[in-house]
Amino acid sequence: MRLNSLSNLFYFAVQILHKSKFQLNPVLRANLHYQMCMVVMKDGLKEVIEIPRDHFKSTVYSECFPIWRALPFTTKDEDLMLTLGMTPLYIEWMRRAHNQDIRILLVSEVTKNAEKLWSKNKKSL
Repeated sequence: MRLNSLSNLFYFAVQILHKSKFQLNPVLRANLHYQMCMVVMKDGLKEVIEIPRDHFKSTVYSECFPIWRALPFTTKDEDLMLTLGMTPLYIEWMRRAHNQDIRILLVSEVTKNAEKLWSKNKKSL
């Protein structure tokens, strides 16, 4: 479970954080929330994501993603991934993707929405 959580934001959100309202469509191309997670699982994040209200954008990008990025990636995780056949390039990406010292600023134009995001994230800490 730990390695799956480190490797996949969608798995982490559904299985570990228990985000039960995410789509569970096994056809990943047709799964909106899986695709939303895949958009941010990369280096050099410079995306504009426009999806209508009530599709759990804040849940994915303001709750799950910051927690996922702050997960510790240990030498034990690295050794296990290498044993399982993951490439050194993938391990290097995992080191960059998971950093307990990361700081993420969440900004909202509407004060009420900012307060709601803050209270949700404060509970996660």
